[in-house]
Amino acid sequence: MEEGANSVKNKVEEGEIDIGVVILPFSSGDFMITPAFSSDCVLIVNKSHRLAERKEAAFCELRDEQFISLGKTFMLYDRTKALCRSVGFEPNIMIESTQWDFVAEMVSLNQGIAILPRPILSRFHSQNIRILALREPEFPWNIALIIKKDKYVSNAIKSFIKFVENEVKKANMVE
Repeated sequence: MEEGANSVKNKVEEGEIDIGVVILPFSSGDFMITPAFSSDCVLIVNKSHRLAERKEAAFCELRDEQFISLGKTFMLYDRTKALCRSVGFEPNIMIESTQWDFVAEMVSLNQGIAILPRPILSRFHSQNIRILALREPEFPWNIALIIKKDKYVSNAIKSFIKFVENEVKKANMVE
């Protein structure tokens, strides 16, 4: 099932699903965590935006912006709000969606700014958006597999986790 990472975490915690893919960090000692992928989140703005010619932006520069965001079931939503609060403001989230491509399309139509994971944007091609690195603070996008600690783990899931661990090792050796 595909849902926001907050929902996935809750479903694993409640035993509705055996394994989940989530965005770190989250607070809970109840899970076995297997790192799977790391990248960063980036700011996307319309080509006419005041920041469009820059390569990076600090969170404090986003204070008066209108945000377009993935919805509340996504950990990205919570992390964006927390990072904005850490530099002294509450983000003005005007639009929420469960679809990253809708979020990016709204930015391309100059309806606001958005923060999305860099790898997702590699599939969105628009001449109307610019991608900026986020700084002060940086915004990592770390994906992990989670399993509830006290839950039975089948051989199939163990094999899948081992496969992911091996792929992570291979990727780290290439870098």
